[in-house]
Amino acid sequence: MRTCWSTLIGLTAPINRFFEQVMVMADDPAQRRANLGLLQSIAALADGIVDLSKVQGF
Repeated sequence: MRTCWSTLIGLTAPINRFFEQVMVMADDPAQRRANLGLLQSIAALADGIVDLSKVQGF
């Protein structure tokens, strides 16, 4: 899959806002599982469009 850099660059601000508002590695195990599941669902939206592994933290 080729990464579409313009798309990836456009996602930088929304991804940063997500991590500012959602503490993925929360202390509460149930909250951490929920946050990780949310993150996986969001990352799956980009499948076939952009390679989020190129973004720091994915």
